[in-house]
Amino acid sequence: MFTYKELHLIDKGYFKVLRYPVEDNFIEIQSKNTRDSWIIQKRNIALSEYPIVLYHKHPGQKYYHKHWQCYNVKQSISSIKSHDRYSLHKRVYLKYL
Repeated sequence: MFTYKELHLIDKGYFKVLRYPVEDNFIEIQSKNTRDSWIIQKRNIALSEYPIVLYHKHPGQKYYHKHWQCYNVKQSISSIKSHDRYSLHKRVYLKYL
């Protein structure tokens, strides 16, 4: 389960929360900038070196794919925002080709 502090790392101005089943170990969010959807899944730290796994899908895609593994929720949020900057920069670049 996510802690109160971890949940507050998810900026509601930047992300839309799509699904947060309280009993489960994941939260599904969507970037308001790119409309990409993400699942932040917490895993048992005893079973894996990385306690967080990020899954990602682009708008219009049906299924998620594994994107990154992270050490904490803060790092996963930072990774998502970095991916958004890359995607937005790529769109602007391709627009002028």
